[in-house]
Amino acid sequence: MEAYAWYEEQQVGLGEEFLRCVDACIQSILRHPKLYETKFKNYRRGLVRRFPYGVFYEYIENENTVMTVMEFFIVLKILKNGMSVCHPNIF
Repeated sequence: MEAYAWYEEQQVGLGEEFLRCVDACIQSILRHPKLYETKFKNYRRGLVRRFPYGVFYEYIENENTVMTVMEFFIVLKILKNGMSVCHPNIF
């Protein structure tokens, strides 16, 4: 994951903290999938603690699918340009 390497270059151990925070977000989604609001069509977003990232997933009753972990500036660019969340350059 590029984000891991970038954070690790900034400070040793920060990349590991990033991965722990992403994992904690995913675990929270798995425990409480309805907790997070729908952001785009069927997709919901869990926020990654301490980092400008979100975990986007589709929730269908009793089934979670993690679609992607994205940096917020990329999401803003997608919305500004009117691209679909399922744009092939994102997933």
